[in-house]
Amino acid sequence: MAADGTCGDERGRLDEVSRNLQGIWNQPCALSFLVPTGGGFRGCGQSGIYLSQELPFWGSFDKKDERLMAFLHQEGENILREYGHHPSFRMMALGNELWGDIDKMKEFVDDFRKDCAR
Repeated sequence: MAADGTCGDERGRLDEVSRNLQGIWNQPCALSFLVPTGGGFRGCGQSGIYLSQELPFWGSFDKKDERLMAFLHQEGENILREYGHHPSFRMMALGNELWGDIDKMKEFVDDFRKDCAR
């Protein structure tokens, strides 16, 4: 890993994507099932691109699935801890096209807001 957090030729690809998005897209870039590395955030920050993160999940939020809930909660904490302070980090969603236990989803949001009060 390079000093700027990128791997291999990731920096060049991120620069190219950033330039292309700058020219055609003036909206946040939603990243479903992908959290860019620190280098990715730096590249987007230098290009003025905002990122909308999602937890890596599409499906039913089921509080009975304790293993899944623990994994998703930990992923959310990791994302917020590592990238929540970055200027390109615009917002975070619990996943993509979710259904299921709304109270459990609210619990996650409340926890994340408490842990990441900015």
